Amino acid sequence: MSEPNREERRSAELSWVSWLLEMARADSLWFGGTVLLSVVGALAGALATWLMVPLAAVLFPEGTGGDALHNPSRALFSGSAGIRLMPAIASIAPLSVALSFVVVFTVKNLCEFGSRLGCDTLVAKAEFRLRNSLWGQYLTCGRASGRTFSGARFIHELLAGASEPAAAVGAIPARWIGDPVAAVALLGTMAVISPHLTSAMLVLLPPAWWATRKGFRHIGNRTETRLAARGRLGARMSELASFHPVLASHAAMDWALINTRRHEQSAIRAALSWSRVVRLIPLTAETLGAFVGAAVILLVAEGIRAGALSGGEFLTFLTAFFLLLPVAKRLTALSGDMRTSRSAWERLVSLLPADARTKVPVPPSETFRAPAITLRTLRASIPGGTRVLDIGHAEFPPGEITAIVGPTGSGKSLLLEIIAGFSVPDEGTVCWNERPIASPHVVPEGMPFGYVPQDRWTISGTVRENVALGRPVSETTLTTILQALGLDLDIRTELGQGGAPLSSGERQRLALARALIGQPPLLLLDEPTSALDAVSEERVIGLLRTLRGRTTVLVATHSNAVISAADRVFHLPLQFATTALPREPVT
Repeated sequence: MSEPNREERRSAELSWVSWLLEMARADSLWFGGTVLLSVVGALAGALATWLMVPLAAVLFPEGTGGDALHNPSRALFSGSAGIRLMPAIASIAPLSVALSFVVVFTVKNLCEFGSRLGCDTLVAKAEFRLRNSLWGQYLTCGRASGRTFSGARFIHELLAGASEPAAAVGAIPARWIGDPVAAVALLGTMAVISPHLTSAMLVLLPPAWWATRKGFRHIGNRTETRLAARGRLGARMSELASFHPVLASHAAMDWALINTRRHEQSAIRAALSWSRVVRLIPLTAETLGAFVGAAVILLVAEGIRAGALSGGEFLTFLTAFFLLLPVAKRLTALSGDMRTSRSAWERLVSLLPADARTKVPVPPSETFRAPAITLRTLRASIPGGTRVLDIGHAEFPPGEITAIVGPTGSGKSLLLEIIAGFSVPDEGTVCWNERPIASPHVVPEGMPFGYVPQDRWTISGTVRENVALGRPVSETTLTTILQALGLDLDIRTELGQGGAPLSSGERQRLALARALIGQPPLLLLDEPTSALDAVSEERVIGLLRTLRGRTTVLVATHSNAVISAADRVFHLPLQFATTALPREPVT
Protein backbone atom coordinates (compact mmCIF):
# COMPACT_ATOMS: atom_id res chain seq x y z
CA MET A 1 0.00 0.00 0.00
CA SER A 2 1.32 3.41 -0.96
CA GLU A 3 2.11 6.01 1.64
CA PRO A 4 -0.86 8.29 0.72
CA ASN A 5 -3.25 5.34 1.07
CA ARG A 6 -1.82 4.54 4.49
CA GLU A 7 -2.35 8.13 5.53
CA GLU A 8 -5.92 8.09 4.23
CA ARG A 9 -6.71 4.89 6.11
CA ARG A 10 -5.13 6.25 9.27
CA SER A 11 -7.13 9.46 8.91
CA ALA A 12 -10.34 7.45 8.50
CA GLU A 13 -9.58 5.42 11.64
CA LEU A 14 -8.91 8.58 13.63
CA SER A 15 -12.09 10.19 12.36
CA TRP A 16 -14.06 7.09 13.44
CA VAL A 17 -12.62 7.33 16.96
CA SER A 18 -13.11 11.09 17.16
CA TRP A 19 -16.68 10.60 15.98
CA LEU A 20 -17.48 8.32 18.92
CA LEU A 21 -15.65 10.58 21.36
CA GLU A 22 -17.52 13.61 20.09
CA MET A 23 -20.80 11.81 20.69
CA ALA A 24 -19.79 11.08 24.24
CA ARG A 25 -18.79 14.70 24.76
CA ALA A 26 -21.97 16.06 23.19
CA ASP A 27 -23.86 15.34 26.40
CA SER A 28 -21.88 13.29 28.89
CA LEU A 29 -24.84 12.97 31.30
CA TRP A 30 -27.11 11.31 28.77
CA PHE A 31 -24.33 9.21 27.30
CA GLY A 32 -23.38 7.90 30.73
CA GLY A 33 -27.03 7.34 31.62
CA THR A 34 -27.56 5.34 28.44
CA VAL A 35 -24.63 3.06 29.21
CA LEU A 36 -25.87 2.60 32.79
CA LEU A 37 -29.37 1.70 31.59
CA SER A 38 -27.87 -0.85 29.21
CA VAL A 39 -26.02 -2.60 32.04
CA VAL A 40 -29.11 -2.53 34.25
CA GLY A 41 -31.21 -3.99 31.43
CA ALA A 42 -28.83 -6.89 30.85
CA LEU A 43 -28.65 -7.68 34.57
CA ALA A 44 -32.43 -7.42 34.91
CA GLY A 45 -32.98 -9.87 32.06
CA ALA A 46 -30.58 -12.43 33.51
CA LEU A 47 -32.01 -11.98 37.02
CA ALA A 48 -35.59 -12.44 35.78
CA THR A 49 -34.70 -15.77 34.18
CA TRP A 50 -32.66 -16.96 37.15
CA LEU A 51 -35.55 -16.22 39.55
CA MET A 52 -38.27 -17.68 37.33
CA VAL A 53 -36.79 -21.18 37.11
CA PRO A 54 -36.53 -21.74 40.92
CA LEU A 55 -39.99 -20.20 41.20
CA ALA A 56 -41.33 -23.09 39.15
CA ALA A 57 -39.78 -25.55 41.59
CA VAL A 58 -41.33 -23.68 44.54
CA LEU A 59 -44.77 -23.57 42.93
CA PHE A 60 -44.65 -27.23 41.85
CA PRO A 61 -42.47 -29.08 44.38
CA GLU A 62 -43.80 -32.59 43.74
CA GLY A 63 -41.33 -34.89 42.07
CA THR A 64 -38.58 -32.34 41.78
CA GLY A 65 -36.38 -33.28 44.73
CA GLY A 66 -33.14 -31.49 45.49
CA ASP A 67 -32.15 -31.46 41.82
CA ALA A 68 -34.69 -28.78 40.96
CA LEU A 69 -32.31 -25.84 41.31
CA HIS A 70 -29.62 -27.48 39.19
CA ASN A 71 -31.71 -28.96 36.39
CA PRO A 72 -35.31 -27.90 37.05
CA SER A 73 -36.68 -28.85 33.63
CA ARG A 74 -35.40 -32.43 33.74
CA ALA A 75 -36.53 -32.87 37.36
CA LEU A 76 -39.99 -31.43 36.80
CA PHE A 77 -40.59 -33.51 33.69
CA SER A 78 -39.44 -36.76 35.27
CA GLY A 79 -41.96 -39.24 36.70
CA SER A 80 -45.70 -38.93 37.01
CA ALA A 81 -45.47 -35.50 38.66
CA GLY A 82 -43.49 -34.21 35.72
CA ILE A 83 -46.06 -35.51 33.25
CA ARG A 84 -48.88 -34.01 35.31
CA LEU A 85 -47.16 -30.63 35.57
CA MET A 86 -46.01 -30.35 31.93
CA PRO A 87 -48.69 -27.80 30.87
CA ALA A 88 -47.88 -25.54 33.81
CA ILE A 89 -44.13 -25.64 33.21
CA ALA A 90 -44.66 -25.14 29.48
CA SER A 91 -46.35 -21.84 30.31
CA ILE A 92 -43.87 -20.72 32.99
CA ALA A 93 -40.72 -21.28 30.90
CA PRO A 94 -41.77 -18.94 28.07
CA LEU A 95 -43.06 -16.53 30.73
CA SER A 96 -39.50 -16.26 32.02
CA VAL A 97 -38.24 -15.34 28.56
CA ALA A 98 -41.14 -12.96 27.98
CA LEU A 99 -40.48 -11.16 31.27
CA SER A 100 -36.82 -10.79 30.37
CA PHE A 101 -37.82 -9.54 26.92
CA VAL A 102 -40.18 -6.90 28.36
CA VAL A 103 -37.55 -5.65 30.80
CA VAL A 104 -34.89 -5.48 28.11
CA PHE A 105 -37.02 -3.64 25.58
CA THR A 106 -38.25 -1.19 28.19
CA VAL A 107 -34.62 -0.37 28.83
CA LYS A 108 -34.05 -0.29 25.05
CA ASN A 109 -36.68 2.43 24.65
CA LEU A 110 -35.12 4.40 27.49
CA CYS A 111 -31.75 4.02 25.80
CA GLU A 112 -33.14 5.35 22.54
CA PHE A 113 -34.73 8.28 24.33
CA GLY A 114 -31.49 9.12 26.10
CA SER A 115 -29.42 8.63 22.97
CA ARG A 116 -31.61 10.96 20.93
CA LEU A 117 -31.44 13.66 23.56
CA GLY A 118 -27.72 13.17 23.90
CA CYS A 119 -27.27 13.63 20.15
CA ASP A 120 -29.41 16.79 19.93
CA THR A 121 -26.50 19.14 20.59
CA LEU A 122 -24.26 17.21 18.25
CA VAL A 123 -26.76 17.09 15.39
CA ALA A 124 -27.64 20.77 15.75
CA LYS A 125 -23.94 21.60 15.51
CA ALA A 126 -23.49 19.32 12.52
CA GLU A 127 -26.55 20.65 10.70
CA PHE A 128 -25.32 24.20 11.22
CA ARG A 129 -21.99 23.33 9.62
CA LEU A 130 -23.80 21.45 6.87
CA ARG A 131 -26.07 24.33 5.89
CA ASN A 132 -23.33 26.94 6.11
CA SER A 133 -20.55 25.01 4.43
CA LEU A 134 -21.84 22.92 1.56
CA TRP A 135 -25.46 21.92 1.05
CA GLY A 136 -27.41 24.96 2.16
CA GLN A 137 -26.19 26.98 -0.80
CA TYR A 138 -28.01 24.62 -3.15
CA LEU A 139 -31.32 24.05 -1.34
CA THR A 140 -32.96 26.69 -3.54
CA CYS A 141 -32.75 26.85 -7.31
CA GLY A 142 -31.41 29.88 -9.05
CA ARG A 143 -33.04 31.83 -11.81
CA ALA A 144 -31.46 32.50 -15.17
CA SER A 145 -32.06 35.74 -17.05
CA GLY A 146 -35.20 36.46 -15.04
CA ARG A 147 -36.79 33.11 -15.98
CA THR A 148 -37.11 30.02 -13.83
CA PHE A 149 -34.69 27.36 -15.02
CA SER A 150 -36.54 24.50 -16.71
CA GLY A 151 -34.93 21.92 -14.43
CA ALA A 152 -35.87 23.69 -11.21
CA ARG A 153 -38.42 21.11 -10.10
CA PHE A 154 -36.02 18.28 -10.83
CA ILE A 155 -33.23 19.99 -8.91
CA HIS A 156 -35.58 20.60 -5.99
CA GLU A 157 -36.47 16.91 -5.85
CA LEU A 158 -32.85 15.95 -6.32
CA LEU A 159 -31.77 18.05 -3.36
CA ALA A 160 -34.70 17.10 -1.12
CA GLY A 161 -32.46 14.46 0.45
CA ALA A 162 -29.78 16.94 1.40
CA SER A 163 -30.80 16.56 5.04
CA GLU A 164 -30.20 12.78 4.97
CA PRO A 165 -26.68 13.00 6.42
CA ALA A 166 -27.90 14.99 9.43
CA ALA A 167 -30.83 12.60 9.87
CA ALA A 168 -28.46 9.63 9.76
CA VAL A 169 -26.23 11.12 12.42
CA GLY A 170 -29.24 11.88 14.62
CA ALA A 171 -31.34 8.72 14.25
CA ILE A 172 -28.90 5.85 13.84
CA PRO A 173 -27.00 6.28 17.15
CA ALA A 174 -30.27 5.90 19.06
CA ARG A 175 -30.35 2.25 17.96
CA TRP A 176 -26.76 1.39 18.75
CA ILE A 177 -27.40 0.43 22.35
CA GLY A 178 -30.98 -0.89 22.53
CA ASP A 179 -30.68 -3.86 20.16
CA PRO A 180 -27.28 -5.01 21.45
CA VAL A 181 -28.67 -4.91 25.00
CA ALA A 182 -31.68 -6.99 23.95
CA ALA A 183 -29.42 -9.52 22.22
CA VAL A 184 -27.13 -9.86 25.26
CA ALA A 185 -30.09 -10.30 27.63
CA LEU A 186 -31.75 -12.95 25.45
CA LEU A 187 -28.49 -14.84 24.99
CA GLY A 188 -28.00 -14.71 28.76
CA THR A 189 -31.48 -16.13 29.23
CA MET A 190 -30.78 -18.96 26.80
CA ALA A 191 -27.44 -19.69 28.46
CA VAL A 192 -29.14 -20.04 31.85
CA ILE A 193 -31.69 -22.46 30.39
CA SER A 194 -29.23 -24.58 28.42
CA PRO A 195 -25.54 -23.65 28.10
CA HIS A 196 -24.85 -26.52 25.69
CA LEU A 197 -27.60 -25.58 23.25
CA THR A 198 -26.61 -21.92 23.40
CA SER A 199 -23.02 -22.81 22.56
CA ALA A 200 -24.15 -25.01 19.67
CA MET A 201 -26.38 -22.23 18.33
CA LEU A 202 -23.61 -19.65 18.56
CA VAL A 203 -21.47 -21.86 16.33
CA LEU A 204 -24.14 -21.58 13.62
CA LEU A 205 -24.79 -17.86 13.98
CA PRO A 206 -21.39 -16.29 13.12
CA PRO A 207 -21.26 -17.45 9.47
CA ALA A 208 -24.79 -16.20 8.82
CA TRP A 209 -24.14 -12.99 10.73
CA TRP A 210 -20.89 -12.42 8.84
CA ALA A 211 -22.52 -12.94 5.44
CA THR A 212 -25.46 -10.67 6.25
CA ARG A 213 -23.22 -8.02 7.78
CA LYS A 214 -21.03 -8.07 4.69
CA GLY A 215 -24.09 -7.56 2.54
CA PHE A 216 -25.33 -4.63 4.57
CA ARG A 217 -21.84 -3.17 4.52
CA HIS A 218 -22.18 -3.10 0.75
CA ILE A 219 -25.47 -1.24 1.20
CA GLY A 220 -23.69 1.27 3.41
CA ASN A 221 -20.93 1.76 0.86
CA ARG A 222 -23.39 2.14 -2.01
CA THR A 223 -25.50 4.57 0.02
CA GLU A 224 -22.42 6.64 0.80
CA THR A 225 -21.48 6.76 -2.87
CA ARG A 226 -25.04 7.57 -3.93
CA LEU A 227 -25.41 10.45 -1.47
CA ALA A 228 -22.06 11.93 -2.42
CA ALA A 229 -22.75 11.65 -6.17
CA ARG A 230 -26.21 13.14 -5.81
CA GLY A 231 -24.85 16.04 -3.80
CA ARG A 232 -22.15 16.80 -6.35
CA LEU A 233 -24.63 16.66 -9.23
CA GLY A 234 -27.12 18.89 -7.44
CA ALA A 235 -24.46 21.45 -6.65
CA ARG A 236 -23.26 21.61 -10.24
CA MET A 237 -26.77 21.85 -11.71
CA SER A 238 -27.79 24.61 -9.33
CA GLU A 239 -24.63 26.57 -10.05
CA LEU A 240 -25.07 26.09 -13.78
CA ALA A 241 -28.68 27.32 -13.61
CA SER A 242 -27.97 30.30 -11.38
CA PHE A 243 -24.64 31.61 -12.62
CA HIS A 244 -24.54 30.85 -16.33
CA PRO A 245 -24.07 34.52 -17.37
CA VAL A 246 -20.78 34.79 -15.53
CA LEU A 247 -19.68 31.32 -16.63
CA ALA A 248 -20.41 32.26 -20.24
CA SER A 249 -18.63 35.59 -19.98
CA HIS A 250 -15.46 33.85 -18.86
CA ALA A 251 -15.75 31.18 -21.57
CA ALA A 252 -16.26 28.62 -18.80
CA MET A 253 -19.58 27.13 -20.01
CA ASP A 254 -17.91 24.14 -21.66
CA TRP A 255 -15.98 23.45 -18.46
CA ALA A 256 -19.18 23.71 -16.40
CA LEU A 257 -21.19 21.50 -18.76
CA ILE A 258 -18.49 18.84 -18.89
CA ASN A 259 -18.34 18.79 -15.09
CA THR A 260 -22.14 18.57 -14.85
CA ARG A 261 -22.35 15.69 -17.33
CA ARG A 262 -19.55 13.85 -15.54
CA HIS A 263 -21.34 14.17 -12.20
CA GLU A 264 -24.64 13.16 -13.82
CA GLN A 265 -23.15 9.91 -15.12
CA SER A 266 -21.55 9.26 -11.75
CA ALA A 267 -24.89 9.78 -9.96
CA ILE A 268 -26.70 7.42 -12.35
CA ARG A 269 -24.11 4.70 -11.90
CA ALA A 270 -24.21 5.09 -8.10
CA ALA A 271 -28.02 4.90 -8.04
CA LEU A 272 -28.10 1.76 -10.20
CA SER A 273 -25.44 0.08 -8.08
CA TRP A 274 -27.29 0.94 -4.86
CA SER A 275 -30.58 -0.37 -6.29
CA ARG A 276 -29.06 -3.72 -7.25
CA VAL A 277 -27.56 -4.27 -3.81
CA VAL A 278 -30.71 -3.17 -1.97
CA ARG A 279 -32.82 -5.67 -3.92
CA LEU A 280 -30.42 -8.55 -3.32
CA ILE A 281 -29.37 -8.15 0.31
CA PRO A 282 -32.77 -8.50 2.09
CA LEU A 283 -33.48 -11.70 0.15
CA THR A 284 -30.09 -13.07 1.15
CA ALA A 285 -30.62 -12.11 4.80
CA GLU A 286 -34.02 -13.80 4.97
CA THR A 287 -32.65 -16.93 3.33
CA LEU A 288 -29.77 -17.14 5.80
CA GLY A 289 -32.14 -16.50 8.71
CA ALA A 290 -34.43 -19.31 7.59
CA PHE A 291 -31.44 -21.64 7.20
CA VAL A 292 -30.15 -20.89 10.71
CA GLY A 293 -33.64 -21.27 12.18
CA ALA A 294 -34.12 -24.65 10.52
CA ALA A 295 -30.67 -25.79 11.67
CA VAL A 296 -31.42 -24.84 15.29
CA ILE A 297 -34.78 -26.64 15.24
CA LEU A 298 -33.17 -29.79 13.83
CA LEU A 299 -30.40 -29.57 16.43
CA VAL A 300 -32.86 -29.26 19.30
CA ALA A 301 -35.08 -32.03 17.92
CA GLU A 302 -32.07 -34.33 17.70
CA GLY A 303 -31.28 -33.54 21.34
CA ILE A 304 -34.79 -34.55 22.37
CA ARG A 305 -34.64 -37.77 20.34
CA ALA A 306 -31.34 -38.69 21.99
CA GLY A 307 -32.80 -38.00 25.44
CA ALA A 308 -30.45 -35.11 26.18
CA LEU A 309 -33.24 -32.52 26.29
CA SER A 310 -36.62 -32.37 27.95
CA GLY A 311 -39.77 -30.95 26.41
CA GLY A 312 -39.62 -27.93 28.71
CA GLU A 313 -36.07 -27.09 27.68
CA PHE A 314 -37.05 -27.48 24.05
CA LEU A 315 -40.02 -25.11 24.33
CA THR A 316 -38.15 -22.52 26.39
CA PHE A 317 -35.12 -22.51 24.13
CA LEU A 318 -37.12 -22.11 20.92
CA THR A 319 -39.14 -19.27 22.45
CA ALA A 320 -35.98 -17.37 23.29
CA PHE A 321 -34.44 -18.17 19.90
CA PHE A 322 -37.35 -16.80 17.88
CA LEU A 323 -37.37 -13.69 20.04
CA LEU A 324 -33.65 -13.31 19.36
CA LEU A 325 -33.89 -13.82 15.59
CA PRO A 326 -35.44 -10.40 14.66
CA VAL A 327 -33.00 -8.68 17.02
CA ALA A 328 -30.09 -10.38 15.26
CA LYS A 329 -31.44 -9.29 11.87
CA ARG A 330 -31.68 -5.70 13.04
CA LEU A 331 -28.13 -5.87 14.34
CA THR A 332 -26.82 -6.99 10.96
CA ALA A 333 -28.77 -4.21 9.28
CA LEU A 334 -27.35 -1.79 11.81
CA SER A 335 -23.88 -2.61 10.56
CA GLY A 336 -24.70 -1.06 7.19
CA ASP A 337 -26.49 1.85 8.84
CA MET A 338 -23.46 2.55 10.99
CA ARG A 339 -21.28 2.80 7.91
CA THR A 340 -23.76 5.20 6.32
CA SER A 341 -23.89 7.24 9.51
CA ARG A 342 -20.11 7.32 9.72
CA SER A 343 -19.91 8.57 6.16
CA ALA A 344 -22.54 11.21 6.89
CA TRP A 345 -20.67 12.28 10.01
CA GLU A 346 -17.40 12.65 8.15
CA ARG A 347 -19.07 14.83 5.51
CA LEU A 348 -20.74 16.96 8.15
CA VAL A 349 -17.66 17.48 10.28
CA SER A 350 -14.82 17.47 7.81
CA LEU A 351 -16.23 18.90 4.58
CA LEU A 352 -12.78 18.53 3.12
CA PRO A 353 -12.23 20.66 0.00
CA ALA A 354 -11.32 19.02 -3.26
CA ASP A 355 -7.65 19.04 -4.06
CA ALA A 356 -7.27 22.08 -6.29
CA ARG A 357 -3.56 22.56 -5.79
CA THR A 358 -2.45 21.15 -9.14
CA LYS A 359 -0.29 23.70 -10.89
CA VAL A 360 -1.03 24.21 -14.56
CA PRO A 361 1.17 26.34 -16.82
CA VAL A 362 -0.37 29.61 -17.98
CA PRO A 363 -1.33 29.45 -21.68
CA PRO A 364 0.10 31.97 -24.17
CA SER A 365 -1.54 35.40 -24.22
CA GLU A 366 -4.54 35.68 -26.52
CA THR A 367 -4.15 37.81 -29.64
CA PHE A 368 -7.59 39.43 -29.48
CA ARG A 369 -7.49 43.21 -29.68
CA ALA A 370 -9.67 45.46 -27.57
CA PRO A 371 -13.02 45.68 -29.38
CA ALA A 372 -14.96 48.77 -30.33
CA ILE A 373 -18.57 48.43 -29.15
CA THR A 374 -21.29 49.92 -31.33
CA LEU A 375 -25.01 50.25 -30.51
CA ARG A 376 -27.48 50.84 -33.34
CA THR A 377 -31.14 51.74 -32.84
CA LEU A 378 -31.20 49.91 -29.54
CA ARG A 379 -34.49 49.75 -27.66
CA ALA A 380 -35.22 47.54 -24.66
CA SER A 381 -37.94 47.15 -22.03
CA ILE A 382 -38.13 45.56 -18.62
CA PRO A 383 -40.74 42.88 -17.76
CA GLY A 384 -44.11 44.61 -17.77
CA GLY A 385 -43.48 46.56 -20.95
CA THR A 386 -41.84 49.71 -19.53
CA ARG A 387 -39.18 50.93 -21.94
CA VAL A 388 -35.95 51.91 -20.22
CA LEU A 389 -33.50 52.05 -23.14
CA ASP A 390 -33.87 53.99 -26.37
CA ILE A 391 -30.48 54.56 -28.00
CA GLY A 392 -30.24 55.68 -31.62
CA HIS A 393 -26.50 55.27 -32.02
CA ALA A 394 -23.57 54.98 -29.62
CA GLU A 395 -19.93 53.99 -29.93
CA PHE A 396 -17.47 52.98 -27.22
CA PRO A 397 -13.90 53.29 -28.56
CA PRO A 398 -11.48 50.39 -28.10
CA GLY A 399 -8.97 50.47 -25.28
CA GLU A 400 -10.77 53.21 -23.34
CA ILE A 401 -12.61 53.36 -20.02
CA THR A 402 -16.23 54.47 -20.44
CA ALA A 403 -18.32 55.26 -17.37
CA ILE A 404 -22.04 54.57 -17.86
CA VAL A 405 -23.94 56.85 -15.48
CA GLY A 406 -27.56 57.64 -14.77
CA PRO A 407 -30.17 57.49 -12.02
CA THR A 408 -31.46 54.23 -10.62
CA GLY A 409 -33.79 52.62 -13.13
CA SER A 410 -32.21 54.19 -16.19
CA GLY A 411 -31.12 50.79 -17.54
CA LYS A 412 -27.38 50.72 -16.83
CA SER A 413 -27.33 47.06 -15.78
CA LEU A 414 -29.68 46.08 -18.62
CA LEU A 415 -27.39 47.78 -21.14
CA LEU A 416 -24.39 45.78 -19.91
CA GLU A 417 -26.42 42.56 -20.11
CA ILE A 418 -27.42 43.36 -23.70
CA ILE A 419 -23.82 44.13 -24.69
CA ALA A 420 -22.74 40.85 -23.12
CA GLY A 421 -25.53 39.02 -24.94
CA PHE A 422 -27.33 37.85 -21.79
CA SER A 423 -30.48 39.88 -22.54
CA VAL A 424 -32.17 40.44 -25.90
CA PRO A 425 -33.27 43.97 -26.88
CA ASP A 426 -36.69 44.69 -28.33
CA GLU A 427 -34.95 45.94 -31.46
CA GLY A 428 -31.54 47.08 -32.65
CA THR A 429 -28.09 45.49 -32.77
CA VAL A 430 -24.90 45.38 -30.74
CA CYS A 431 -21.62 45.02 -32.63
CA TRP A 432 -18.16 44.06 -31.44
CA ASN A 433 -15.64 45.37 -33.96
CA GLU A 434 -18.51 45.86 -36.44
CA ARG A 435 -19.62 42.24 -36.04
CA PRO A 436 -23.08 41.78 -34.48
CA ILE A 437 -23.41 39.37 -31.60
CA ALA A 438 -25.87 36.52 -32.01
CA SER A 439 -28.66 35.44 -29.70
CA PRO A 440 -28.52 33.15 -27.86
CA HIS A 441 -25.21 34.62 -26.86
CA VAL A 442 -22.34 33.91 -29.25
CA VAL A 443 -19.22 36.03 -28.82
CA PRO A 444 -17.65 37.04 -32.16
CA GLU A 445 -14.56 34.96 -32.92
CA GLY A 446 -14.88 33.35 -29.48
CA MET A 447 -13.51 36.51 -27.90
CA PRO A 448 -13.27 36.20 -24.09
CA PHE A 449 -14.47 39.01 -21.86
CA GLY A 450 -14.78 39.75 -18.17
CA TYR A 451 -18.17 40.39 -16.58
CA VAL A 452 -18.84 41.54 -13.01
CA PRO A 453 -22.58 41.79 -12.23
CA GLN A 454 -23.99 43.45 -9.14
CA ASP A 455 -24.69 40.02 -7.63
CA ARG A 456 -21.32 39.00 -6.23
CA TRP A 457 -21.84 35.25 -6.33
CA THR A 458 -19.51 32.50 -5.17
CA ILE A 459 -19.50 28.76 -5.64
CA SER A 460 -18.81 26.19 -2.96
CA GLY A 461 -15.09 25.56 -3.11
CA THR A 462 -11.74 27.17 -2.67
CA VAL A 463 -10.71 30.73 -3.51
CA ARG A 464 -8.78 29.29 -6.44
CA GLU A 465 -11.86 27.56 -7.83
CA ASN A 466 -13.91 30.74 -7.45
CA VAL A 467 -11.39 32.88 -9.33
CA ALA A 468 -10.10 30.47 -11.97
CA LEU A 469 -13.39 28.69 -12.82
CA GLY A 470 -11.45 25.80 -14.29
CA ARG A 471 -9.11 27.98 -16.35
CA PRO A 472 -5.42 27.00 -16.30
CA VAL A 473 -3.92 29.71 -14.12
CA SER A 474 -0.76 29.45 -12.05
CA GLU A 475 -0.72 29.98 -8.31
CA THR A 476 1.63 32.95 -8.76
CA THR A 477 -0.77 34.72 -11.13
CA LEU A 478 -3.71 34.18 -8.80
CA THR A 479 -1.81 35.43 -5.78
CA THR A 480 -0.53 38.49 -7.66
CA ILE A 481 -4.01 39.55 -8.76
CA LEU A 482 -5.48 39.03 -5.30
CA GLN A 483 -2.72 41.05 -3.68
CA ALA A 484 -3.11 43.84 -6.25
CA LEU A 485 -6.75 44.10 -5.16
CA GLY A 486 -5.78 44.10 -1.49
CA LEU A 487 -7.02 40.56 -0.80
CA ASP A 488 -4.71 38.69 1.56
CA LEU A 489 -6.23 35.25 0.97
CA ASP A 490 -4.79 31.77 0.68
CA ILE A 491 -6.06 30.40 -2.63
CA ARG A 492 -6.80 27.09 -0.86
CA THR A 493 -9.18 28.76 1.60
CA GLU A 494 -12.60 27.07 1.51
CA LEU A 495 -15.61 29.37 1.06
CA GLY A 496 -19.00 28.49 2.49
CA GLN A 497 -22.54 29.59 1.81
CA GLY A 498 -22.71 33.10 0.38
CA GLY A 499 -18.92 33.31 0.28
CA ALA A 500 -18.56 33.06 4.06
CA PRO A 501 -16.38 34.13 5.81
CA LEU A 502 -15.66 36.89 3.27
CA SER A 503 -17.23 40.33 3.65
CA SER A 504 -19.28 41.96 0.90
CA GLY A 505 -16.30 44.08 -0.17
CA GLU A 506 -14.01 41.05 -0.27
CA ARG A 507 -16.52 39.15 -2.42
CA GLN A 508 -16.69 42.14 -4.75
CA ARG A 509 -12.92 42.19 -5.16
CA LEU A 510 -12.96 38.40 -5.66
CA ALA A 511 -15.38 38.93 -8.57
CA LEU A 512 -13.03 41.56 -10.00
CA ALA A 513 -10.09 39.17 -9.74
CA ARG A 514 -12.14 36.56 -11.60
CA ALA A 515 -12.82 39.06 -14.41
CA LEU A 516 -9.19 40.21 -14.65
CA ILE A 517 -7.71 36.70 -15.00
CA GLY A 518 -6.27 36.30 -18.48
CA GLN A 519 -6.41 40.05 -19.24
CA PRO A 520 -9.58 39.90 -21.40
CA PRO A 521 -9.94 42.47 -24.22
CA LEU A 522 -13.34 43.59 -22.88
CA LEU A 523 -14.48 44.28 -19.30
CA LEU A 524 -18.13 44.87 -18.36
CA LEU A 525 -18.36 46.07 -14.76
CA ASP A 526 -21.62 46.79 -12.93
CA GLU A 527 -21.04 48.90 -9.80
CA PRO A 528 -17.64 47.25 -9.16
CA THR A 529 -16.75 49.48 -6.18
CA SER A 530 -20.13 49.90 -4.46
CA ALA A 531 -19.07 47.86 -1.40
CA LEU A 532 -15.49 49.17 -1.16
CA ASP A 533 -13.91 51.80 1.05
CA ALA A 534 -11.92 54.68 -0.44
CA VAL A 535 -8.55 52.89 -0.20
CA SER A 536 -9.81 49.71 -1.87
CA GLU A 537 -11.60 51.75 -4.54
CA GLU A 538 -8.34 53.52 -5.42
CA ARG A 539 -6.66 50.12 -5.82
CA VAL A 540 -9.34 49.07 -8.31
CA ILE A 541 -9.14 52.36 -10.21
CA GLY A 542 -5.36 52.00 -10.40
CA LEU A 543 -5.74 48.54 -11.95
CA LEU A 544 -8.27 49.83 -14.48
CA ARG A 545 -5.87 52.59 -15.53
CA THR A 546 -3.21 49.99 -16.31
CA LEU A 547 -5.60 48.39 -18.82
CA ARG A 548 -5.82 51.46 -21.08
CA GLY A 549 -4.98 50.67 -24.68
CA ARG A 550 -5.27 46.91 -24.13
CA THR A 551 -8.82 46.50 -22.82
CA THR A 552 -12.14 48.16 -23.52
CA VAL A 553 -13.75 48.88 -20.14
CA LEU A 554 -17.46 49.71 -19.73
CA VAL A 555 -18.33 50.43 -16.11
CA ALA A 556 -21.78 51.29 -14.77
CA THR A 557 -21.22 53.37 -11.65
CA HIS A 558 -22.41 56.08 -9.28
CA SER A 559 -18.90 56.66 -7.90
CA ASN A 560 -17.38 60.07 -8.59
CA ALA A 561 -13.89 58.59 -8.24
CA VAL A 562 -14.54 56.01 -10.96
CA ILE A 563 -16.21 58.60 -13.21
CA SER A 564 -13.19 60.89 -12.82
CA ALA A 565 -10.86 58.09 -13.92
CA ALA A 566 -12.90 57.33 -17.07
CA ASP A 567 -11.94 58.49 -20.56
CA ARG A 568 -15.59 58.97 -21.51
CA VAL A 569 -18.94 59.28 -19.76
CA PHE A 570 -22.11 57.82 -21.25
CA HIS A 571 -25.27 59.32 -19.74
CA LEU A 572 -28.49 57.31 -19.44
CA PRO A 573 -31.34 59.49 -18.17
CA LEU A 574 -34.65 57.91 -17.28
CA GLN A 575 -36.51 56.84 -20.47
CA PHE A 576 -34.03 58.70 -22.68
CA ALA A 577 -30.42 58.15 -23.73
CA THR A 578 -27.75 60.12 -25.54
CA THR A 579 -24.77 59.09 -27.60
CA ALA A 580 -21.35 58.68 -26.10
CA LEU A 581 -19.83 62.00 -25.13
CA PRO A 582 -16.26 63.06 -24.41
CA ARG A 583 -15.52 63.06 -20.73
CA GLU A 584 -16.56 66.18 -18.89
CA PRO A 585 -15.11 67.44 -15.61
CA VAL A 586 -16.97 66.07 -12.63
CA THR A 587 -17.88 68.60 -9.99
